[in-house]
Amino acid sequence: MQSKQKKYEWNWDNSKIVKPVEDQDESSSDDEVKEEVSVKKKKLSAAERREFEREKERLIREREEFFARNATPSTVEQFERLVIARPNSSILWIRFMAYYVENTELEKARATAKRALKTIAARQEQERLNVVYAWLNLESAFGTPESLERVSEDAIQVNDPFKVFQHLLALHAEAGRFEKLKETIKQCTHKLSHNMETGPACAAALYKVGLADDAREILMKTKQNVAPSRHVDLEIKFAILEGKHGHREQSCNLFEKIISEHPKRVDIWSVYVDSLVKNGDIKNARQTLARVAATSLPPKKMKVILKKYLNFEETHGTPATISEVKERIMKYVEDTTNK
Repeated sequence: MQSKQKKYEWNWDNSKIVKPVEDQDESSSDDEVKEEVSVKKKKLSAAERREFEREKERLIREREEFFARNATPSTVEQFERLVIARPNSSILWIRFMAYYVENTELEKARATAKRALKTIAARQEQERLNVVYAWLNLESAFGTPESLERVSEDAIQVNDPFKVFQHLLALHAEAGRFEKLKETIKQCTHKLSHNMETGPACAAALYKVGLADDAREILMKTKQNVAPSRHVDLEIKFAILEGKHGHREQSCNLFEKIISEHPKRVDIWSVYVDSLVKNGDIKNARQTLARVAATSLPPKKMKVILKKYLNFEETHGTPATISEVKERIMKYVEDTTNK
């Protein structure tokens, strides 16, 4: 049986490239191809057997056509036919770019990116962004600092600037271009100073390359640009980042500060516990749940905490710890009922 040819992957930096979603018509066709007729021949009449054979041949023919239609193009002419047939498909344009890159024709790859952005409909924002990401990857890997800067500036002007900046931060971090990373962060925080996601995104890139002190400075600067009512949300994001990147003590200190200021915010307690669990600190997560379960909370909020506590022990605990939490819950219910 013929096997489906593996599709070309744009593979300069898969961890940072947003892979375009395959079109629905391809996946639905594939599902149809995979269907099997389960009726046994011996149970069919002559007419039914003929119909069975016709259906079988149809499925085989559709499978062959499907493979032929989706095989990786190997010539410019084949690519041209595909992008004309499906002009809004970013994955086809990116494959076309990759074809030229593989043949060391970088200028043609760039020209293809320009053509794609002129061709893809303006309303297809994600498809256009996919091509932009691919072009930025091309310049980062094979271009010059000047060419990357030119493409970046144009991309920021006509696309969601936050998404473009976010991709640039990842590219600079991966490539170890620390000075350029800091320069891009300065541009990003200046241009998007009132976007709540800007600070955490810039800090994440700094944490990733080991510049934790610089990341913490971002928190202080970002707090100056957002309303005081949003400070707690910002601090939570940074506390999570600290833990994610191995700075557990700083993460806990920041969470403890937040909790001391908002002791009845069970959502914050919950995020704190989740962060500890993700970082493998099960002991501290258990102690934190025990602490909040011992506080005075309204019944609805306590119900949320006790449920989370029980779920935690059922996942990470032992029969003994599960039993302890169940007893705590029963005692709480009894005490609440008797009031």
